[in-house]
Amino acid sequence: MKIDITYLVAAINRSASVAAPDYLRILVNEDGTFPSETISTKDEYETLKKIHNKYVNYHFEYVQKMLCGFRKLGTEHFEVCYITTNNYIPSLNKSGLLLTFSELEERDISTEEYYNDLICRYGTTTFR
Repeated sequence: MKIDITYLVAAINRSASVAAPDYLRILVNEDGTFPSETISTKDEYETLKKIHNKYVNYHFEYVQKMLCGFRKLGTEHFEVCYITTNNYIPSLNKSGLLLTFSELEERDISTEEYYNDLICRYGTTTFR
């Protein structure tokens, strides 16, 4: 059985209006995919921590992470999605790109509707 963890990192610009195009930014790889890793010899926690430490400048224990999705991709292939929502700062990401939805469009990057749903449902406000 193969299980992938996908980590959705959302950043909110608190100085912008909720309707402003730069209110919400999403972290993607250079190729437009979301940070992801297959669970191998480590457990789910360690795999998520590895992804986080590769992409995000905040300490792993400092940010709140939430399980936001689980789906079957194939007969023996599953995906678990986590999301973290943080205040936007230019140095939030260690690698990848923090882009608005407009910037994703400009770069001709289309994200799967499944991820858009999760981001809109869970990534538009910081956790309470």
